[in-house]
Amino acid sequence: MSRQNIQSKLKIRNPSSAQDWEKVKTICCQTGNAGNPITQESWSTFEKIWIDPYQSHYPEWTWVAEYEDQIIGYLTGCPNSSENLVDFFKTEHRSLNFFSKSTVDSVLQKYPAHLHINFDSAHRGMGGGKALINVFKAELAKNKIPGIHVMCGLEPLPFYKKQHFHEIEQLTLKNGKKIYLLGLTIPSV
Repeated sequence: MSRQNIQSKLKIRNPSSAQDWEKVKTICCQTGNAGNPITQESWSTFEKIWIDPYQSHYPEWTWVAEYEDQIIGYLTGCPNSSENLVDFFKTEHRSLNFFSKSTVDSVLQKYPAHLHINFDSAHRGMGGGKALINVFKAELAKNKIPGIHVMCGLEPLPFYKKQHFHEIEQLTLKNGKKIYLLGLTIPSV
């Protein structure tokens, strides 16, 4: 299956049913460990942290990629992390605390939006992620949001760099893993 083939058949839309959200949660849990599945015992907690806040508070900032009538990927986002950091985003914000306060303050000003994106393993590298990010960027531009920040490990870094995210800062955790803080300016804001 070629990249062009899937892009021409890809449908991007907001989730519109409980079944859509269940599929988003399934993909999240099947890809939550650096692209690999998390343990079955962790699914409920993982869903509550990474999907439920977007489903309940930001459903209009979530999109799914549908191919041949199947949801194969999703993007959840928040347009302004600093204004919308209520209880359900404290986990996200706490992750930013790995970085210096001056870095976090600058990031939240220049790149206030954030996103999470995942695709099932059979459909990665076929242009769906780019399509979802382009929809997110277009909505951010309409709402005059100047940029997006993302934190990721080494595995997804090439994908984000291909989407023109640039590295703001990186750090190495005690376990030796690197975390990258990336930013992307939204054109015409």
